[in-house]
Amino acid sequence: MNKFEKQLEKWNHGILRGAQARLAKILQVSTATVALWATGKRHPSKGYIAKMGQLFGLDTYETTRLFLSATVYPMSAPRATPHLLRDSDDINTYSAYNFQAPVATTGNCISLPVFSSFPAQFPAYREQEVRGWWTVPRHTAKGAQFLLTGDKHTLYFVVPSKTWSFQQAVLAKTEQQQYVFCRAKMQRGNLVIYQEIRGKKVLWKGSALQPLGHIILKITDEI
Repeated sequence: MNKFEKQLEKWNHGILRGAQARLAKILQVSTATVALWATGKRHPSKGYIAKMGQLFGLDTYETTRLFLSATVYPMSAPRATPHLLRDSDDINTYSAYNFQAPVATTGNCISLPVFSSFPAQFPAYREQEVRGWWTVPRHTAKGAQFLLTGDKHTLYFVVPSKTWSFQQAVLAKTEQQQYVFCRAKMQRGNLVIYQEIRGKKVLWKGSALQPLGHIILKITDEI
């Protein structure tokens, strides 16, 4: 039982059965929506966070923490209530260039969305595209505004950029609307784009790729 379900049980007089349906009726949303909140597949908007806080007798911060992903690090109480760009349920839209996480941060930390695939409408992205949130120290994020999973063992911290970097790996989009991780260098006055695959360099035509961001940190778990 997760934190949200425990709170539902407490709020529903110690009985979990029927609590989701009761809450859905009060908030005027579908039972399926509440179930998605309970499983962590979707996060409620700021408006619903506020309404649940009133029902549960919790402040905004305490209510928000009921929906934290397991990948989010603990943090201290927020200094201000977080601001989301839209309040409507299910269709929240954010921007990778200008967003606030649904988790408030302190001055030394920042919450970053984690994507399993690159958002189709980048830099805008929808709430359901977010796999989870990571809260990390600002000095660790180094300007990154989102994380992208390369495979089940790897996470990339990405700084959105439409220019090539000659010091860092680059996230780029192909003409087929797929994304790749590559590197760029100048060779005899020409831009050379390549990938390192199994120890070999695979060249790309610069016109075939569009840079999307710089990879400033890569985390790999080989366990």
